[in-house]
Amino acid sequence: MYRFAFNNRADIYFQSEPEEMQLLVKPNESLFDKNIKNLAKVYNASQKEVKNYVQKCGAVHTSINDWAEYLKSYKKHLTTRIHGAILGNKIGTPTTLIVHDSRTLELADSMGVHFVNGLDVYKAYENNKLNSLFLSKAKQINNFNKQRNQNYKLFHHLVKTCGLEVDNSQVEKVLLKAKWAEVL
Repeated sequence: MYRFAFNNRADIYFQSEPEEMQLLVKPNESLFDKNIKNLAKVYNASQKEVKNYVQKCGAVHTSINDWAEYLKSYKKHLTTRIHGAILGNKIGTPTTLIVHDSRTLELADSMGVHFVNGLDVYKAYENNKLNSLFLSKAKQINNFNKQRNQNYKLFHHLVKTCGLEVDNSQVEKVLLKAKWAEVL
């Protein structure tokens, strides 16, 4: 995926890549430069090209609000990260998660997050049909909220079954904040 993003000069959000994150946050420290040879292999590019790409197309944020604002600026969001897919859904940016393992697939399915596998991405790219990987904004939000409501009911039942009490006033506050219909 790094090579795919690099070759297409796609914007890329770094979430757990320490070298790239360090370059963007603290460019005077040496972690990136210390590992540039390995990064050049990952991206299949020269060291200079990798550094320029990360600085031009890379992003990292230290707050959810900044991350959400960043994602709002895009018409569509393709990600390999479940957290990024959830946030994209919550703010109303049509998001497709590229699933790469059974855990991510299970999470996406149970949360109502639209997903595809990596091979589908390459096929769509080769056929110039990347847009076919996305649901409409309305359908995406509807699916996400529908699944979220089902999960809430299941969780509520589980808590009650275990003999615990649910503070409905707090639950309603959370649910009201999480209703994303206003982004339509």
